[in-house]
Amino acid sequence: MRIVRLAESPEHLDKLQPFLNLYLERDFITKNMFKRVLIDDPNMDYKYVYLAFEGEELIGILIGVRRISMPVELVEKHRRIGWIKALAVKSDGRGMRAADEMLEEFEEDLLSENRSIIRVSDFASWHITAGLDIAYQQLFKMYIAKGFRKVGTVVDYEVDLEGFKIPEYVLDLERKLEEENYRIYKPTVEERREILNWIGKVFSPLWAYEAGLTFNGEEADLWIARLGEKIVGFSAYSALEPNWFGPIGVDSESRRLGIGTVLLYKSLLSMRLMGYKTIIIPWTDHLKFYTQLSRITGVRHYLILEKRQKHS
Repeated sequence: MRIVRLAESPEHLDKLQPFLNLYLERDFITKNMFKRVLIDDPNMDYKYVYLAFEGEELIGILIGVRRISMPVELVEKHRRIGWIKALAVKSDGRGMRAADEMLEEFEEDLLSENRSIIRVSDFASWHITAGLDIAYQQLFKMYIAKGFRKVGTVVDYEVDLEGFKIPEYVLDLERKLEEENYRIYKPTVEERREILNWIGKVFSPLWAYEAGLTFNGEEADLWIARLGEKIVGFSAYSALEPNWFGPIGVDSESRRLGIGTVLLYKSLLSMRLMGYKTIIIPWTDHLKFYTQLSRITGVRHYLILEKRQKHS
């Protein structure tokens, strides 16, 4: 077995997407996702993409990454961390040996940079999934054997938008908010800087980055809530992936008024009008909020894993 890095052999780039789709059988890595995660990520360094070969046969891939560029505000904060975006191997003994060897190389490379923490696989906003799908039991057992531990759980919801309509109780909430001088609308590009500054300050630079991707035309794929001139909430859609909903957030002082619910339903209706039958609400632990949706057809459960290495 030999391990090569994509930086050394870039001619193997076109092998990655089909391999990931074949051996991460619960994932569907489209051309758009592959480009976003591997090519367009400003933090990506192909030195940390490992390919395992047996002879000329590709038997494993590990995509590692560090926060070295974006968002700028988080580079120093994350200087001790490396992430595994994806690990896929052939489902036999050779594959698991490849996983073990690629992981060891990645761990050694991170330690050489004084990065002692490894996480799987919550690298917002250039992730495939927010963690390891609990169904990938072989990989989970390997991670645990290698010293990783569970540090969080999140889910994806799959929602069927066939026949989608905004319920009457949500329309009532919206009317009540309007009577109380709240305004919920789609912003123009002229409001972009104000909105993104607010999201970055109230929530996170990562959410501001994702919301910024929705400003791709005269009208953003975004709903905003204001009280007078003050922004109090937002809801984005089709930001990272065309059929993904989120992020969504409401200022802590303005919660429990139904603002988030109205923003959610307006965004999902917008996605339905764009022609999406099935949408994904990725990476959430706000379980009760989303269970108000009546057409949830699937749930994926992820484990966020972490290992803290010791310097030799």
